[in-house]
Amino acid sequence: MIFRPFSLATLLFIQTNGFAWAPSKPPPLTQWQVNNAEYLIAIDGNKYKLKDGKVVTGSLSKGNYISIKVYKTAFGDMNGDGAPDAVVLLAVNGGGSGTFHELAILLNRGGKPVYAATKRGLGDRNIVNSLAIVKSVAIIEMLVQGPADAMALPTKKVKWKFRLKWDKRLKYRVVQVR
Repeated sequence: MIFRPFSLATLLFIQTNGFAWAPSKPPPLTQWQVNNAEYLIAIDGNKYKLKDGKVVTGSLSKGNYISIKVYKTAFGDMNGDGAPDAVVLLAVNGGGSGTFHELAILLNRGGKPVYAATKRGLGDRNIVNSLAIVKSVAIIEMLVQGPADAMALPTKKVKWKFRLKWDKRLKYRVVQVR
């Protein structure tokens, strides 16, 4: 059997009639999708569906109050598949005086956001200056409390980097990189 290359007319027919050579990238995630996605919150281990970027549920008197708000979002490929994912910094309050930051990653599955993992412990009442994705690494620049700072007035500059990692328990987790 002799291989015959496609003619230019055949290639144009295939291209104009929608035949794909390779799978195409899914559409990028939108801020609306991020603001209305479901997240697993590390502070209490429960899943919450946000509406318009926030959810408030429970009761202070019953001790089950929680407030979650999308604080910042960055879009880019986090898992190396070429599809633009979302990294979301959430502000979480469990009824006390602190507002804690958690970093959640939403993967792009066919243009739909799918929760992958959350990193907690990013601090209380920090000031986030930037959130970006560069080469599948989420980069957060923020001000955190230094040794002499009041909780509401952080001055110490930090730059943290996080990567999505598949672990042996067959799930994703967010790990800090240097």
